[in-house]
Amino acid sequence: MKKTIYTLALRGYVPDLIAVTFQLMKAYAKKIEADFVVIEDRKFPERYPTYEKFQIWDLMKERDDEWSFFFDADTMIHPDFPDVTAMLQMDTTCAGYSSDFTPMRFRPDAPFLRDGRYIGKGTWFIICSNLTRDAWQPIELSDITYEKAVENIFPTNDEIIKIKKTPESLIDDYVVSRNIARFGLKHTVLSELCPKFNCPIGIETINGNQKVISPYLQHDYNRPLEQKLVWTEQVLRTWGVTL
Repeated sequence: MKKTIYTLALRGYVPDLIAVTFQLMKAYAKKIEADFVVIEDRKFPERYPTYEKFQIWDLMKERDDEWSFFFDADTMIHPDFPDVTAMLQMDTTCAGYSSDFTPMRFRPDAPFLRDGRYIGKGTWFIICSNLTRDAWQPIELSDITYEKAVENIFPTNDEIIKIKKTPESLIDDYVVSRNIARFGLKHTVLSELCPKFNCPIGIETINGNQKVISPYLQHDYNRPLEQKLVWTEQVLRTWGVTL
């Protein structure tokens, strides 16, 4: 079964950081027998840089992928993280541990209102199959313009204060969320999927009398980029993983 792990790291993107995260991604790709593809060059130079994720729409078809994984370049993957496709039906997408309530960040237009689930996704981790590739359909092929999409985006207060998010910087999250609604794609998250198979989602440790779970898949969205190298070292220590 053809699987590809995609990530986005435009040329010059924080070499010290991806030296760590890409080592983990390559090990995971080997474990699940997937190819590892880095999107380095721009296809949509007039768009916000994260919009380059939508190259996956064409790449999946060109490469004849049956499954595609996407991880943001600053994602940490534990060596014990399982092959999620072993648990996931091909008609269902999977992204992250949770979903946001769409109207908090995006103005709901007809697709969101008609769908009614109001699934808001961060796009740091997404799995889809060749049956659900529409999750990555570029907005140029949809029923609204890029400019109108940006008008429909409203970063949360935390996003504005902590990491200075702008509406356009969330265009990838908006388009994927809208595609899930527009195409009525089935969707799940790791916190729902893994317990069905008695699959751990992280390492349990005891902190005093409290159990603490350190997830096998980590992405610190609200941490400024310049602090992330220190964060990766902290995660590796917590996991007890040596590269």
